[in-house]
Amino acid sequence: MRTARFPDYFFAPDVGPEGIDDLLELGGQVGREDTRLIEGGQSSIRAGLAGCGRLMAAGEPLISHFQQLIDAALAGAAAG
Repeated sequence: MRTARFPDYFFAPDVGPEGIDDLLELGGQVGREDTRLIEGGQSSIRAGLAGCGRLMAAGEPLISHFQQLIDAALAGAAAG
């Protein structure tokens, strides 16, 4: 399995080169960190060490919050 990343960036006309450089540097750093994490996880899956993944709720509060919103919406739809 392979994963490809193709980021697009859009900037307001008044954003200067320094602001663009700062954002691209941060994006590159986050991308490198994510790549190491993803490759490690994929390696574990290929080796048979992990049958499934688990959300790290403490480390991913926005994802956890989103899932709670979905749960609440589905519960409301089921009750209605």
